[in-house]
Order: sequence, then structure tokens, then C-alpha cells
Amino acid sequence: MKSMPSVVVNATLLILFLLLPMTAAGAQASADSQSVRTLNLHSYEGAITARLIVPERITPFSTFTIHVVLECERESLCHEPHVRFNARMPGHGHGMNYAVSVTRESDTRFRVEGVRLHMPGTWDLHLDVQPAHGRNEIYRLQAFLEI
Repeated sequence: MKSMPSVVVNATLLILFLLLPMTAAGAQASADSQSVRTLNLHSYEGAITARLIVPERITPFSTFTIHVVLECERESLCHEPHVRFNARMPGHGHGMNYAVSVTRESDTRFRVEGVRLHMPGTWDLHLDVQPAHGRNEIYRLQAFLEI
């Protein structure tokens, strides 16, 4: 008859051996979920463009981060701009139910955290860029995203 510690060690090794393939599959799924795609946005006037880097696969109720890279026709437009993000579902007449946080990483790079699109369908993404040079200008950049 085996002693109790030996049985526990053998049972633990058996569980680890059985779970190893699932852990590898989970790691692969996690790596796949980190693949990204880029959405290109343009202001109506063409003065500002933006690249939004979003996860390749977005599911309803998943929370994710968007990385924003601005490119400006005039350097003054991208000097310390104030950036706001919002998303709406035009087909349903409502927006996100969650507040996001926009963090400046540099004059032209921002991180939008806490994005949560709670329904499948077409979302209208809005990025409002207000230059810091004192004018009352706001440049709206838009793109549609299907989830």
C-alpha cells in the first residue's frame, strides 16, 4: 500500500499532465486575442487623420483599449490637443453605457481605456480633437465598426 504523500504527488502529476494541453490551448487563444487591426479616420476637412489600433476580435461586453495615433496637416493642430472618444449605435439611437478614460502618451499618441461595446451591430466611433491653440475648433473623426 502506498503512503498518503506518494498518492497525493501522483494525483497532482496526473492532473497537471491532463491540464497541460488545455493550458497550451488557452495560451494560444490568449495570444490570438491580442492580434490587432487598424481603423483609419479622417476629419471632414482633412486637417487631421487618426489611426485607431483595436483588437482584431471584439465581442459584446468585452472591455478593451484603443491606441490612437494622430497625424495633422499643420503641426499646431497636434500640439497638446484635447481628445475625447465616444461610440454610438446609429441603428438603435444610443451610445455606450460606460465611461472611457483617454490618456495622452505624447502630443500625437493617446490610449482610450475601458471601451465596452455592449451590443452586437454597427458602432459609429467618434474621436473629437480640439487643438490647444485657443480656437474654438473641434475636429470630429469617425469610423464604423461592426461587432
